[in-house]
Amino acid sequence: QPMRHKGRDLTIIFNGEIYNYLDLKKELINAGFSFHSKSDTEVLMASYIYWGESCVKKFNGMFAFAIYDGKKNNLFFARDRAGEKPLYYIHNSEKFEFASELKGLRKTNDIDLNALNHYLALGNVPGDLCISSGVKKLPPAYAGIYDFENGNFKKWRYWQLPAINNNFSEKYTIEDLADQSWNLLTSSV
Repeated sequence: QPMRHKGRDLTIIFNGEIYNYLDLKKELINAGFSFHSKSDTEVLMASYIYWGESCVKKFNGMFAFAIYDGKKNNLFFARDRAGEKPLYYIHNSEKFEFASELKGLRKTNDIDLNALNHYLALGNVPGDLCISSGVKKLPPAYAGIYDFENGNFKKWRYWQLPAINNNFSEKYTIEDLADQSWNLLTSSV
């Protein structure tokens, strides 16, 4: 790491593991891709070439990655659905920095009091808040693009849990559910 694809002017840095990369690799080989390594990093890069930014919807795993696209002069980055691998960033009018650990960023040592409040009340720092002032974290299941030409930065959620079926309570009473639970618990003993 980093891994480069010279023909496409792409460079990737990747922290994590794509569990379904062998299945994706087969699909990409059928689409005409060839591979020079046995790594999930190369499959991730080929996925970006083939599916573009929607490639993240295909990944099953724990990851944080960034791909610099020299032809577009932008940086595409994403974080896994569950947020197992972190991705911190600083974005302001002067710079865009990112890292998988806070110590990898040039930052002040000031504490973000709002994030500290959340941590003390909830035991975690939610959303894009970060304990370090001026730093954000990319939330789980989010991707983003930073455009080096104009400094534009956008992020979006690429995945979310399916909606809860609201008809469930119409089909079953609390007593039905309690009976089913009891039967399941006692039948396995």
